[in-house]
Amino acid sequence: MNNDKEGTVQHWKSILMNKIEELSGTVIGSKEISQELKVEILNPLIEARNKCVQIDLRQEDHLDLLRGQWTTVYAQYGSGVIPTKLRYISFGSLKGDTNISLVESNQEIEPEEKSYNNVLIVESSATDTTSKKAYCIIYGRYVVEQTIDIKQGDDEDDDDSDETNEEKERRTGPYQGLNVSFYRVELRPMVTPENDEEWMVFRKAFGLKEDEPLSVDLHPSKKQQTDAVFLDVDTRVMYGLSGGVYVMK
Repeated sequence: MNNDKEGTVQHWKSILMNKIEELSGTVIGSKEISQELKVEILNPLIEARNKCVQIDLRQEDHLDLLRGQWTTVYAQYGSGVIPTKLRYISFGSLKGDTNISLVESNQEIEPEEKSYNNVLIVESSATDTTSKKAYCIIYGRYVVEQTIDIKQGDDEDDDDSDETNEEKERRTGPYQGLNVSFYRVELRPMVTPENDEEWMVFRKAFGLKEDEPLSVDLHPSKKQQTDAVFLDVDTRVMYGLSGGVYVMK
Protein backbone atom coordinates (compact mmCIF):
# COMPACT_ATOMS: atom_id res chain seq x y z
CA MET A 1 0.00 0.00 0.00
CA ASN A 2 2.80 2.43 0.86
CA ASN A 3 4.47 1.65 -2.47
CA ASP A 4 1.23 2.55 -4.24
CA LYS A 5 1.01 5.84 -2.34
CA GLU A 6 4.64 6.71 -3.11
CA GLY A 7 4.04 5.81 -6.74
CA THR A 8 1.22 8.35 -6.83
CA VAL A 9 3.57 11.02 -5.43
CA GLN A 10 6.17 10.27 -8.10
CA HIS A 11 3.45 10.35 -10.78
CA TRP A 12 2.38 13.88 -9.81
CA LYS A 13 5.99 15.03 -9.43
CA SER A 14 6.67 13.92 -12.99
CA ILE A 15 3.60 15.79 -14.24
CA LEU A 16 4.72 18.93 -12.36
CA MET A 17 8.21 18.92 -13.84
CA ASN A 18 6.90 18.22 -17.33
CA LYS A 19 4.51 21.14 -16.98
CA ILE A 20 7.27 23.49 -15.84
CA GLU A 21 9.40 22.35 -18.78
CA GLU A 22 6.49 23.14 -21.10
CA LEU A 23 6.55 26.70 -19.80
CA SER A 24 9.72 27.12 -21.91
CA GLY A 25 11.96 28.56 -19.22
CA THR A 26 9.31 30.77 -17.61
CA VAL A 27 10.98 30.84 -14.21
CA ILE A 28 8.78 33.72 -13.05
CA GLY A 29 5.12 33.03 -13.66
CA SER A 30 1.83 34.83 -13.28
CA LYS A 31 -0.93 34.32 -10.72
CA GLU A 32 -3.02 32.73 -13.46
CA ILE A 33 -0.34 30.14 -14.24
CA SER A 34 0.15 29.44 -10.53
CA GLN A 35 -3.57 28.96 -9.95
CA GLU A 36 -3.64 26.46 -12.81
CA LEU A 37 -0.66 24.63 -11.34
CA LYS A 38 -2.34 24.52 -7.91
CA VAL A 39 -5.65 23.18 -9.12
CA GLU A 40 -4.39 20.73 -11.73
CA ILE A 41 -1.11 19.49 -10.23
CA LEU A 42 0.09 20.90 -6.89
CA ASN A 43 -3.06 20.12 -4.89
CA PRO A 44 -3.08 16.43 -5.97
CA LEU A 45 0.69 16.23 -5.38
CA ILE A 46 0.44 17.64 -1.86
CA GLU A 47 -2.54 15.44 -1.05
CA ALA A 48 -0.65 12.35 -2.23
CA ARG A 49 2.39 13.25 -0.10
CA ASN A 50 0.23 13.86 2.98
CA LYS A 51 -1.26 10.38 2.59
CA CYS A 52 2.28 9.01 2.89
CA VAL A 53 3.51 11.34 5.63
CA GLN A 54 2.59 14.88 6.62
CA ILE A 55 5.45 17.35 6.87
CA ASP A 56 6.34 18.33 10.43
CA LEU A 57 9.39 20.59 10.58
CA ARG A 58 9.73 19.93 14.31
CA GLN A 59 11.04 16.52 13.30
CA GLU A 60 14.78 16.53 12.64
CA ASP A 61 14.59 14.27 9.59
CA HIS A 62 11.98 16.51 7.97
CA LEU A 63 13.86 19.70 8.79
CA ASP A 64 17.05 18.14 7.43
CA LEU A 65 15.42 17.90 3.99
CA LEU A 66 15.57 21.71 3.83
CA ARG A 67 19.35 21.71 4.18
CA GLY A 68 21.68 23.10 1.52
CA GLN A 69 21.18 25.09 -1.66
CA TRP A 70 18.04 24.69 -3.74
CA THR A 71 17.47 26.30 -7.13
CA THR A 72 14.12 27.80 -8.10
CA VAL A 73 12.66 26.34 -11.28
CA TYR A 74 9.36 28.22 -11.00
CA ALA A 75 8.30 31.23 -8.94
CA GLN A 76 5.29 33.50 -8.68
CA TYR A 77 5.84 36.29 -6.20
CA GLY A 78 2.93 36.98 -3.87
CA SER A 79 3.36 40.72 -4.28
CA GLY A 80 2.83 40.36 -8.02
CA VAL A 81 5.95 42.49 -8.59
CA ILE A 82 8.48 41.06 -11.04
CA PRO A 83 11.99 41.70 -9.67
CA THR A 84 13.32 44.04 -12.35
CA LYS A 85 15.11 46.50 -10.07
CA LEU A 86 17.43 46.11 -7.08
CA ARG A 87 15.07 47.98 -4.79
CA TYR A 88 12.34 45.42 -5.49
CA ILE A 89 14.43 42.50 -4.22
CA SER A 90 16.25 44.28 -1.39
CA PHE A 91 13.28 45.66 0.59
CA GLY A 92 14.23 49.08 -0.76
CA SER A 93 17.67 49.03 0.92
CA LEU A 94 19.66 49.11 -2.36
CA LYS A 95 18.57 52.22 -4.22
CA GLY A 96 19.75 51.31 -7.70
CA ASP A 97 16.99 52.01 -10.21
CA THR A 98 18.67 50.47 -13.26
CA ASN A 99 16.75 47.61 -14.82
CA ILE A 100 18.06 44.17 -13.95
CA SER A 101 17.19 40.63 -14.94
CA LEU A 102 17.00 37.71 -12.55
CA VAL A 103 19.35 35.04 -13.90
CA GLU A 104 18.98 32.50 -11.10
CA SER A 105 17.31 32.26 -7.70
CA ASN A 106 18.67 29.99 -4.98
CA GLN A 107 17.68 29.33 -1.40
CA GLU A 108 20.22 28.24 1.21
CA ILE A 109 19.04 26.82 4.55
CA GLU A 110 21.24 25.47 7.35
CA PRO A 111 19.23 24.03 10.27
CA GLU A 112 22.09 24.22 12.79
CA GLU A 113 22.43 28.00 12.41
CA LYS A 114 18.73 28.43 11.54
CA SER A 115 19.94 30.47 8.58
CA TYR A 116 17.71 31.15 5.59
CA ASN A 117 19.43 33.03 2.78
CA ASN A 118 18.08 33.93 -0.65
CA VAL A 119 21.00 33.97 -3.09
CA LEU A 120 20.03 35.62 -6.37
CA ILE A 121 22.17 36.02 -9.46
CA VAL A 122 21.22 39.28 -11.17
CA GLU A 123 22.45 40.97 -14.34
CA SER A 124 22.36 44.68 -15.04
CA SER A 125 20.89 45.89 -18.30
CA ALA A 126 22.45 49.34 -18.33
CA THR A 127 22.99 50.50 -21.91
CA ASP A 128 25.81 52.94 -21.27
CA THR A 129 28.22 50.51 -19.62
CA THR A 130 29.31 46.90 -19.76
CA SER A 131 26.66 44.53 -18.43
CA LYS A 132 27.60 43.05 -15.06
CA LYS A 133 26.47 40.05 -13.05
CA ALA A 134 26.32 39.98 -9.28
CA TYR A 135 25.04 38.02 -6.33
CA CYS A 136 22.28 39.70 -4.38
CA ILE A 137 22.18 37.91 -1.04
CA ILE A 138 19.33 38.44 1.40
CA TYR A 139 20.39 37.05 4.77
CA GLY A 140 17.80 35.71 7.18
CA ARG A 141 17.13 33.50 10.18
CA TYR A 142 14.05 31.39 10.73
CA VAL A 143 11.91 29.78 13.40
CA VAL A 144 9.55 26.88 12.76
CA GLU A 145 5.90 27.80 13.26
CA GLN A 146 2.47 26.47 12.48
CA THR A 147 1.07 27.07 9.03
CA ILE A 148 -1.65 29.67 8.62
CA ASP A 149 -4.47 27.73 7.00
CA ILE A 150 -5.16 29.96 4.00
CA LYS A 151 -8.03 28.91 1.74
CA GLN A 152 -7.01 27.64 -1.68
CA GLY A 153 -6.71 30.54 -4.10
CA ASP A 154 -6.67 33.14 -1.31
CA ASP A 155 -3.94 35.62 -2.22
CA GLU A 156 -4.70 38.01 0.60
CA ASP A 157 -1.72 39.20 2.61
CA ASP A 158 -2.48 38.14 6.19
CA ASP A 159 -0.67 41.17 7.60
CA ASP A 160 -3.30 43.40 6.03
CA SER A 161 -6.32 41.37 7.20
CA ASP A 162 -8.78 42.47 9.85
CA GLU A 163 -8.63 39.17 11.74
CA THR A 164 -8.09 39.24 15.47
CA ASN A 165 -5.28 37.23 17.06
CA GLU A 166 -7.91 34.82 18.39
CA GLU A 167 -9.27 34.26 14.88
CA LYS A 168 -5.78 33.70 13.52
CA GLU A 169 -5.10 31.13 16.22
CA ARG A 170 -8.15 29.19 15.10
CA ARG A 171 -6.66 29.02 11.60
CA THR A 172 -3.28 27.56 12.57
CA GLY A 173 -2.34 24.30 10.90
CA PRO A 174 0.55 21.80 10.94
CA TYR A 175 4.15 22.75 11.66
CA GLN A 176 5.19 23.41 8.07
CA GLY A 177 5.88 27.15 8.38
CA LEU A 178 9.17 29.03 8.48
CA ASN A 179 8.86 32.51 9.94
CA VAL A 180 11.89 34.28 8.45
CA SER A 181 13.49 37.51 9.66
CA PHE A 182 15.68 39.02 6.95
CA TYR A 183 18.36 41.19 8.53
CA ARG A 184 20.90 42.12 5.82
CA VAL A 185 21.13 42.60 2.05
CA GLU A 186 24.40 42.44 0.10
CA LEU A 187 25.26 43.04 -3.56
CA ARG A 188 28.46 41.15 -4.38
CA PRO A 189 30.12 41.15 -7.83
CA MET A 190 30.63 37.72 -9.37
CA VAL A 191 34.04 38.87 -10.54
CA THR A 192 35.75 41.06 -7.94
CA PRO A 193 36.87 44.42 -9.39
CA GLU A 194 40.65 44.93 -9.21
CA ASN A 195 40.75 48.70 -8.75
CA ASP A 196 38.66 51.77 -7.94
CA GLU A 197 37.80 52.38 -11.58
CA GLU A 198 36.39 48.87 -11.98
CA TRP A 199 34.40 49.30 -8.77
CA MET A 200 32.90 52.51 -10.18
CA VAL A 201 31.95 50.69 -13.39
CA PHE A 202 30.28 47.97 -11.34
CA ARG A 203 28.31 50.44 -9.25
CA LYS A 204 27.28 52.40 -12.32
CA ALA A 205 26.05 49.23 -14.02
CA PHE A 206 23.58 48.71 -11.15
CA GLY A 207 22.66 52.37 -10.81
CA LEU A 208 24.40 52.84 -7.45
CA LYS A 209 26.15 55.99 -6.33
CA GLU A 210 29.89 56.00 -5.69
CA ASP A 211 29.51 56.16 -1.90
CA GLU A 212 26.44 53.95 -1.59
CA PRO A 213 27.06 50.82 0.52
CA LEU A 214 26.83 47.39 -1.09
CA SER A 215 25.86 45.74 2.20
CA VAL A 216 22.95 47.12 4.24
CA ASP A 217 21.57 45.99 7.58
CA LEU A 218 17.79 46.01 7.75
CA HIS A 219 16.37 47.88 10.74
CA PRO A 220 13.90 46.60 11.63
CA SER A 221 14.30 43.20 10.06
CA LYS A 222 11.79 42.24 7.38
CA LYS A 223 9.58 39.30 8.30
CA GLN A 224 8.00 36.82 5.93
CA GLN A 225 6.39 33.43 6.41
CA THR A 226 6.76 30.62 3.92
CA ASP A 227 5.33 27.12 4.19
CA ALA A 228 6.92 23.87 3.01
CA VAL A 229 3.83 22.24 1.52
CA PHE A 230 5.78 19.54 -0.34
CA LEU A 231 9.23 18.28 0.55
CA ASP A 232 11.36 15.30 -0.39
CA VAL A 233 14.99 14.62 -1.25
CA ASP A 234 15.02 16.47 -4.60
CA THR A 235 11.89 18.63 -4.87
CA ARG A 236 10.44 21.37 -2.70
CA VAL A 237 7.25 23.40 -3.03
CA MET A 238 6.86 26.50 -0.86
CA TYR A 239 3.83 28.76 -0.49
CA GLY A 240 4.23 32.33 0.71
CA LEU A 241 1.69 33.72 3.13
CA SER A 242 0.73 36.45 0.65
CA GLY A 243 0.13 34.02 -2.21
CA GLY A 244 3.59 33.27 -3.62
CA VAL A 245 4.32 29.87 -5.19
CA TYR A 246 7.87 28.50 -5.43
CA VAL A 247 9.04 25.19 -6.90
CA MET A 248 12.67 24.25 -6.24
CA LYS A 249 15.06 21.47 -7.12
